[in-house]
Amino acid sequence: MIMLILYVVHLLLGASPNLALTTLASVETRDGKEWKNHIPKSCVTPPIETGSRLRVQTKASAKSYLYAIAQDQNRSYWLLSKKKPSPQPVRQLWPEGYILSSKDSKMQTLLIVASEKPIESLESLKTAHCPQWKTKFPPKQPQTLCDHLGTLSREAPRRVRGCVEHETDLLRDGNSMFLGIQSKNSAQGRVVTEHLFRPTQP
Repeated sequence: MIMLILYVVHLLLGASPNLALTTLASVETRDGKEWKNHIPKSCVTPPIETGSRLRVQTKASAKSYLYAIAQDQNRSYWLLSKKKPSPQPVRQLWPEGYILSSKDSKMQTLLIVASEKPIESLESLKTAHCPQWKTKFPPKQPQTLCDHLGTLSREAPRRVRGCVEHETDLLRDGNSMFLGIQSKNSAQGRVVTEHLFRPTQP
């Protein structure tokens, strides 16, 4: 019995702690010569269009590789940003913001991935078309690029059905503050958060 207890304690001490990730996403649209920060509303997904400005702040509990992946309604995925580990726990994916292209404006979901190790399938990601995930779940043992991308989507926090009050916080970019929608998650090795958007252009 004592040996069993010691073995369990050894396993617990040897287990790596969860990697925790908190992300904030803020959207701005141009109104004439000025930028206006979209104010999150209950049950309303932030609208985006070509030329919208996106800001994303990440806070990880350990040094990690960061990846930002866009996904549209047809389950096409493309890489928006990747960053190597930094000693700074709070980071801006795009200091001063990222201007959405016409392709980016089709994004419905933004996946933010933090990983203790580089993820080979994301390091060289350009665009992958995976329409099968509209009606199917990815396999438990991913083999293809689409399998890996579908698995990442499933690792994001579960969505709550119905009207949900957005959890918000302020993110700082330089000397400016912006109101953003917050997403949190934790897991071992790598962790995924997601942010939803509503494209307003066909």
